Amino acid sequence: EIGSLLEDLSEPEISQLITTNLLSPQRLTRQVLPGMISRGAGHLVFTSSVAAITPTPGLAVYCASKAGLSKFGESLRIETKKTGIGVTVLHLGPVDTDMWTRVADNSVFQLAQKRFKNLSTLKSVSPELVAEDTLKAVIHNRREVRHPKRFSGLMALNAIPARITETVLAGINFRSELNNNDRR
Repeated sequence: EIGSLLEDLSEPEISQLITTNLLSPQRLTRQVLPGMISRGAGHLVFTSSVAAITPTPGLAVYCASKAGLSKFGESLRIETKKTGIGVTVLHLGPVDTDMWTRVADNSVFQLAQKRFKNLSTLKSVSPELVAEDTLKAVIHNRREVRHPKRFSGLMALNAIPARITETVLAGINFRSELNNNDRR
């Protein structure tokens, strides 16, 4: 259950969180990526969370799974740079869906959520706004979409290593290099 302390989660609950948020997107991507590469076109969108960069009590496994998904997307963006495939990671806070009402029942998460709300850092956004911003990101091949926007400064600081890595490795066509090495 999202919003529980680690010691209160069963192994199946931990596995389900990790499978849902990290392993399933990886498995699905492995299925669609070869076709996208052969067509030289496509765009992958991964729904992560501000929890990927913001440690939150009661969400340790959720935060870890979303951090893994964010790094997976960032790495794929570099791997697919020269293939015509775009990758966008959505870093979302609360979106006006029923997920937050289910999570809010947990007292540990309620404490953290209350603190964020008191600091005015946890404003929810509409699904329509997320969809609109996601479409713009796909059209313009943007690296990420962030909501709430006030997390942008924190996310920018965390993105510096990824941007440096992407810049350093941008000129390498990894698939071509690997294929050339295999032929040697």
